Amino acid sequence: MTCIGKLKTPAALLAGAITLAAATAANAQDVRWQASTWGTPRAATAGAEAWAEEISRRTDGAFQIAIHYGGELSAPRNNLDNLQLGAFEVANYCGGFHPGKHPASMVVELPFLPFEDPADQRAAHEAVYSHPVVEKELARWNAKWMLSSVLPQMELIGRGDAVETVAGIEGLRVRALGPLGAAYEKAGAVPMSLSAPETYQALSQGVLDSVAIAHYAMASYRLYEPSDWVTENLAPGTVNCPWVVSLDAWNALPQEYRDIALEARDVAYAAFAEAYGAAVTDAMQAFRDDGLIIVTIPEAEREKFRELAGVPLWREWIADAEAKGLPGQELFDRMMAAVSSEK
Repeated sequence: MTCIGKLKTPAALLAGAITLAAATAANAQDVRWQASTWGTPRAATAGAEAWAEEISRRTDGAFQIAIHYGGELSAPRNNLDNLQLGAFEVANYCGGFHPGKHPASMVVELPFLPFEDPADQRAAHEAVYSHPVVEKELARWNAKWMLSSVLPQMELIGRGDAVETVAGIEGLRVRALGPLGAAYEKAGAVPMSLSAPETYQALSQGVLDSVAIAHYAMASYRLYEPSDWVTENLAPGTVNCPWVVSLDAWNALPQEYRDIALEARDVAYAAFAEAYGAAVTDAMQAFRDDGLIIVTIPEAEREKFRELAGVPLWREWIADAEAKGLPGQELFDRMMAAVSSEK
């Protein structure tokens, strides 16, 4: 005798269909994130754009991140605060906007660090941002580090007499953020903290004498228009403008989407490197076309600047961090070891 199982009732079939549909929906969950940055699409946003595109591609459009420019969602200096409030899911900010909010991570902005290329910066930043103290620091702002902008060296562009020596920096009103500002202060300059979109007007109106910013950004913000000169090889360091995601939004993601977002960072960094290379070449040509004096700083002067504002500021930062109860020496050593492993 053949044993036939019980036939399922319509109610049971309906319940099964609902369960299957729910499981399918969970596996293909639609996620729409908003990201806040400033300015216009440029080399410094190319990596984030590639990251978002790769995430969308790998999820067949189920997970999408819309990047909003021009401070559409928030003023640049308020991005971290508004991320904490839940206004959006991704925020771009520069450490120098508010170093007191994340003092441990500011180690990556020390001047004259041995960052020769984006790979060095990526290694250093990943080492620092994976430290539990730094993770906890960002968590206070409901933030999780995702990408660094791996910005090129911050050169000088300005009006009036060209800066050709360390002595020429004295008295200069220069837009320089974070520890880089401290480096210029060591040389007698007056550092000022302005977001990049604010620099054109400040330079045009004589509020600033010079701006410390990467070559590609000088072109993006058309800073060569009110300027007379630009340095090509001062290379005192760079700033850190990371992209962070909301912890709440991150924790709500399916694990599959989290894995994809992390893996897509390789695509982002490749896009950053390609975009910076092309943008710097175009920027230097724009400077020449506009008649700017291209200043080559003598190596002896660059060494003088390094001795003045390199190792001394490293030691000062470590001591200050330790005094605040932060593992300053440990973070610094961890960062430097990561860079060395890339060589």
